[in-house]
Amino acid sequence: MQIKPTIVTYLDTRHKKNLAGIQSNCGSLFWKEQKYYPIGYDLIQAEYDAIRSDAEFKNLPIKARRKLQDVKIKCDAQLVKANEVVDKIPFFNFTLFEKKFLIGQHSSDSVYLYYEKTIKLKEEGRVGTASCYNTSMNSLKKFSLKLQLRDITVEFLKDYENWLIKKDRSSTTVGIYLRCLRAILNQAIEEGDFSQELYPFSKRR
Repeated sequence: MQIKPTIVTYLDTRHKKNLAGIQSNCGSLFWKEQKYYPIGYDLIQAEYDAIRSDAEFKNLPIKARRKLQDVKIKCDAQLVKANEVVDKIPFFNFTLFEKKFLIGQHSSDSVYLYYEKTIKLKEEGRVGTASCYNTSMNSLKKFSLKLQLRDITVEFLKDYENWLIKKDRSSTTVGIYLRCLRAILNQAIEEGDFSQELYPFSKRR
């Protein structure tokens, strides 16, 4: 029997800024998993409660309603979109869901989407490693703000390396950044989003 997840909006109170997000719970008698996808709205608890309850929203002063009207519409739209994605994919898993749900926020073959997914996983275990990936991603963004998997070629790597050297980055730093990028491409190959034939790294690097 196919498992259909329960998808809800929630207020993330784990951080100093409370951000609205989408929570996807997928469970059965044998396993259960939760994932969270930020949708980018900074709200306090009272504001979040108001946009989730029509009765509370109507009781707000007109000025407050005007301020939250757009947020309410967009939060509801994200929830509808998430459920539509679930209905359209042949079977549910988080990889399929993310590729469809994140369209418009990130391209499914975006290098930075892969970085963000990897950083999130690393943060759950080894924070130091997550920091390396985050630094590598930020460096790449300064070199190329929009970057697809297919853009990573031998020529791109040479240009990026030369750019780093001109920025007075040490050979050790360059090596760390490129090892993270190589790991990202390896992950993309495993997930079927990048062809092994296009792999630009040699065995020596």
